[in-house]
Amino acid sequence: MRAEPQIQPLEPTPLAMHQLQRIERASFSEPWSMAEFDFLASDERSVQVGLWCDEHLAGYAMALIDTDDCHLINLAVEKAYRRLGWGKRLVLALLDITAARGGRLCHLEVRVSNEAAIQLYAGLGFQQTGIRLRYYSKPTEDACVMQCRLPLQAGRVMDLMENKNG
Repeated sequence: MRAEPQIQPLEPTPLAMHQLQRIERASFSEPWSMAEFDFLASDERSVQVGLWCDEHLAGYAMALIDTDDCHLINLAVEKAYRRLGWGKRLVLALLDITAARGGRLCHLEVRVSNEAAIQLYAGLGFQQTGIRLRYYSKPTEDACVMQCRLPLQAGRVMDLMENKNG
């Protein structure tokens, strides 16, 4: 029986990077390369958290934090762990780290067709601020640009954490 998954820092060990690449390939039509993940891991501005079930990586979230600005650059959860609130908790963990480092704003891009992700981010307080035309390829698609102010209100965070699936 597996232990309850835990959100913990994502260290770039060979095993973690292999599992990360597996999730990335299963989640995106244009997955990041191992070199891109290695580069991100070496960037002092990066924050990476993983959803761990013992030694099994089931999801991850990544951001770049620069002074008071955070760019949420990647979020993926294995299919078996989706729709259980883990994506929301991964994003909340990143937003908490960002706010603790003095971050006041977080922004992201998401495919305009990815309604589930747009709903997830909107539920966390992100608002649409624009569209980036032809931002994605394979297939070519516009990106919805979203942002939220940090820190989230303490009561709001508790409500979001308690309502895992909402």
